[in-house]
Amino acid sequence: MFWDVPMAPSSLTARERIVEIARTLPPAPKVLAALGNLLRNPNSSLAEISELIRRDAALASQIIRISNSVVYAGKDSVRIG
Repeated sequence: MFWDVPMAPSSLTARERIVEIARTLPPAPKVLAALGNLLRNPNSSLAEISELIRRDAALASQIIRISNSVVYAGKDSVRIG
């Protein structure tokens, strides 16, 4: 549960603390199933995919973390807000 998450250093902003908590949450199964369907459909738009991802903070957080990793990140990182 979110109350089991170790408290982040107080130097973090409220938004950063929320993101840290969201990272510990598992993605919602319904969102993952719907996302899988959209990704398999060649007629799905990026707008549809991004709107679905926005509905699940944990999934969005994981995608941002992965996209900012050394393996996938370009010269710029993804920023929230």
